[in-house]
Amino acid sequence: MDTKRQPGIQISQIYLSKLTFSHRSDALSVSRTAPADLNDLKLEVQIGERSDQKAAALTLRLSTDPGDTKSHYRLIVELVATVSAVEGEENLPPTEYLKTAGPAALYPFLREVVANLTMRGRFGPVWLKPFNFHALTERWRGRTKVEDEGKAKQQKTTKSRSSKSRE
Repeated sequence: MDTKRQPGIQISQIYLSKLTFSHRSDALSVSRTAPADLNDLKLEVQIGERSDQKAAALTLRLSTDPGDTKSHYRLIVELVATVSAVEGEENLPPTEYLKTAGPAALYPFLREVVANLTMRGRFGPVWLKPFNFHALTERWRGRTKVEDEGKAKQQKTTKSRSSKSRE
């Protein structure tokens, strides 16, 4: 990659691919002024590429633990971003772009979906906390080329963390 040039990548689409939302089973017995909270969130990151390596997709999937009895909401949100190389401007493979910048670029869209969705719930909006994507991408970069070539064309990483509503 020529560091003096732009990556030659364009975002083709960002779309919601899966959405499940519900309240905890005893939601009506809990005060509606109780602070909205999502505990033990699981964030999964998956990257896949087209066989010609000129386009790739990133999926962010956020879910609550179904066994968690403390979170006011139960949800699964899955967003997909597709990117492709701009013909004649190719400088960085789309998969490499998604490995380094993709999760951080898509996360604000995920945060907006969660806030917008929970805003319509009984306990009000939940704002996802910032996430350390630098550590995630560093781990991906720490792999050797041989390890990367030996893996399938799809990568998946799971992170668990907690999130609380903004007061």
